[in-house]
Amino acid sequence: MKNEIYDIAIAFIMDKDTQADAYISNDDILYTFTKRGLADYPYCLIISATCKAPYKIGTYPKMKYKGHISLQRGTSLNPQHSLLDERTKHEVGSALDKTQCDLKRFITRVRSPKFFKTLDMAEKRITGKIQTTDNSAQLFNIIYRLKENQK
Repeated sequence: MKNEIYDIAIAFIMDKDTQADAYISNDDILYTFTKRGLADYPYCLIISATCKAPYKIGTYPKMKYKGHISLQRGTSLNPQHSLLDERTKHEVGSALDKTQCDLKRFITRVRSPKFFKTLDMAEKRITGKIQTTDNSAQLFNIIYRLKENQK
């Protein structure tokens, strides 16, 4: 299922009729790709990451900022509507934290290459640096297959 979420994410990012939005602050990155017309309700792909290195609070272990990709039914960003939900195995915040040394940022990216490829493609889509295509049929088949697997 892990590889499938990345393929689905690329299909959403590359679709010309998908509405793309970005919410970026100093601490967080959130991309949403909303596709309407596949069913009675829209489907939303969410890609998110926190731009901080792990930190330790007192005696607690390090708080790890993992990358997150989720495909949801509807646009409410409600985890209960999630069809697929994937978090990276390793933290990704160090790669996005500009205060970290280049080596640490590089190693962090190497540990989660598919997530960062997807994140980079999402950024290119938002900035208009990527050519889009009509992926409606592919997305419809993906959604239909996911629904069948959940029955």
